[in-house]
Amino acid sequence: MNAGGRILADNTDVDGFAALMPRADCAAILGAGGTARAAKVALQNAGIPALLFNRTASKGDVPLAALAIFDGQLIVNTLPAGVDVPIPPCEIYFEAAYGGPVRDVSAGRRIGGLELLHAQAARQHELFMKVFDGL
Repeated sequence: MNAGGRILADNTDVDGFAALMPRADCAAILGAGGTARAAKVALQNAGIPALLFNRTASKGDVPLAALAIFDGQLIVNTLPAGVDVPIPPCEIYFEAAYGGPVRDVSAGRRIGGLELLHAQAARQHELFMKVFDGL
């Protein structure tokens, strides 16, 4: 955004995750793209340790096939909506993709990508109002 000759930029991915992040002792993040990095920062800020499971295990990531033995409360799926991965039972399943309904998995609570999008929009609104109030 160009405001008064200054370019302002922000990213609300971490804010969206933080607004919805439940308490957990351990989390699994599926994927290693930008959305996964935002989820990881939100989890770190909340003090929740996380393992990163990726289709191409590199840079210390855990192979996605090992997800079957994950025994934690929270799984955050940041893979694209069309990627079919067997999700083990968990207390909370967070699917970041907002291209469709939250998958029916064995989880006590499910959080969908549309909820994430709404949480990001709320933070974006706050940021825009700060900019416009300052003009």
